[in-house]
Amino acid sequence: MGDLMSHDTHPETSPAVELLTQVLQRAHIQTWDVVLIGDGSGSTWEAPCGWATTLIDATAPPDDNRWVYFGAASQGSVNLAELMPYLMALTCYHHARGEARLKVKCPLEVHIITDSQVTAGHGQRAANPIQDLPRVPQRALWAGIREFARLGYNFHWHWAPRSTSSLNVLADLVAAIGRRELIRIGKQPTPHPLAANAAAVMRAAQELAFADPETGQLIDVRMLNPLPG
Repeated sequence: MGDLMSHDTHPETSPAVELLTQVLQRAHIQTWDVVLIGDGSGSTWEAPCGWATTLIDATAPPDDNRWVYFGAASQGSVNLAELMPYLMALTCYHHARGEARLKVKCPLEVHIITDSQVTAGHGQRAANPIQDLPRVPQRALWAGIREFARLGYNFHWHWAPRSTSSLNVLADLVAAIGRRELIRIGKQPTPHPLAANAAAVMRAAQELAFADPETGQLIDVRMLNPLPG
């Protein structure tokens, strides 16, 4: 169990907890349907990488409006890791809810807050159909973002410094855990490396939880940068 940060048991009354509205105001976001705040962890193409993001749906009920998506890969650059949280989350969201929502409202205003200036720049370019896709090794993956834009997701990419919101801290920590777990199991000799490594990653993902370091209570993602009310 990992320690994230100290939280009051009633976050809406705690001055230490920043509201989501404040995070959005800082990014100059006024109208939104979906917000994603994520992060990636990686280094070179020869090393493992990890990623994580929280997706918030403005029209979903309060007890079911946030989902945390995370993953890791045996190889991948830092720029790949910074893109994957959003591509993964959008793919899952479109399958579960987004496709149906687009039939009611189109376009959907999607704001992505990342601490990678490179990713924000590439994201704006990929979402603009009159511009060439970024000429980077992840070009094919950026084509996926363009396809989501074609389907009706109107993307707005924002850069924010690292650790300027609790949700970004969460993404940074989960991304690093995924990457480090793959590095750790990759160093352990095993007669069946592929099967053993896959099983270890699945166990780590299933056991991932966060707790208040003072109270020991599990932290709900809705406690992090909560919506007012």
